[in-house]
Amino acid sequence: MNLPYQYLNYINTMLDGIKLNDLRNVVFNIIDKYKNNDGESSIINDELKAKIYVAYRLPATYGSVFEASRHTFEIFKDKIDTVLDVGSGPATSVIALNEIVEFKEATLLEKEDSMINIGKSLLTNDEELLNKCSYIKGDINSSELSKCDLVISSYMLNEISLENLKPVLDKLWNATNKVLIIVEPGTQKGFSIIKEARDYLLTKEAKIIAPCTHLSTCPLKENDWCHFSIRVERSKIHRLIKDGSLPYEDEKFSYISFSKNDCGRSSIRILKEPKVSKPSVIFETCNEKEIKKVEIKIKDKENYKKAKKVKWGDSFNYV
Repeated sequence: MNLPYQYLNYINTMLDGIKLNDLRNVVFNIIDKYKNNDGESSIINDELKAKIYVAYRLPATYGSVFEASRHTFEIFKDKIDTVLDVGSGPATSVIALNEIVEFKEATLLEKEDSMINIGKSLLTNDEELLNKCSYIKGDINSSELSKCDLVISSYMLNEISLENLKPVLDKLWNATNKVLIIVEPGTQKGFSIIKEARDYLLTKEAKIIAPCTHLSTCPLKENDWCHFSIRVERSKIHRLIKDGSLPYEDEKFSYISFSKNDCGRSSIRILKEPKVSKPSVIFETCNEKEIKKVEIKIKDKENYKKAKKVKWGDSFNYV
């Protein structure tokens, strides 16, 4: 999974002239603040922090939003004209969505001027997309949200305090005409937010599109969490800061997407990396009834051929 080259080139040159130690100090400071954030205080609050954060995180965030959107729109087939990106940062979600959905206009809600400025600069790399996008300065707590066909919140709810989570979910859902996508880190905490959103919005008659295969109680045990992985090309700053020799990283993420009207779901979702060998392919799957290990043997030629191509997070339908 590669960030479109024009954006990767942009972020690779964005920090030219800044010393490596200064880059590392800012990145580690930001990571520490995210881990210890109280849910309300501002973390990315100046131009340098914003640039470094974007260069460090944009490829991975793009990859996770792209994959969550891909899974969603494999199932949801109605057209999307308008998009609302809440807590949009540097337009990462809109850039990813633009690869999946043909929308006409997008509203990007973001509270930090530094992120808005970088987002506008990034979007100049695609004039057609730039002309579709409008930034609004504000945040989820204080802003009225315009209703749009697709509402997306990526890596935003983990910055909301627990007592404000349900009111925020209400605002997101009330702004949704057709589809709501929520993406969070693929950690226990990230999944706990996804599960809270799942449980709460089901009481509001939301219909799950993906990744779940059903609308019943999640069957995962307490010490387990539903997450997926996407391999993305590292930016130059990522390789420098981590002293990484590998040209890629694996981004773990959790997500859920809802629709106003039931459009169906996959009958089987792959929950872990498939184990592929000559005699068989073994999956851990979620189906309509349970979490189940599935083995497809080579003698089942058509399904074995199909199973070898399936990735972690994909749906699987038997031939």
